[in-house]
Amino acid sequence: MKLQPWCHQACHHSSEIQHLVQQLKKESACLYPVPVDVPMQLSSEL
Repeated sequence: MKLQPWCHQACHHSSEIQHLVQQLKKESACLYPVPVDVPMQLSSEL
């Protein structure tokens, strides 16, 4: 089964988002010791 082009783009985009979120979590962990639940919010909005 071949994936549609937009499927590949969506997968690539989501991996980029996850990468950004991980960077944000690292930076926010330095600023705020409280864990940030950004991925949960993102996945529920998508």
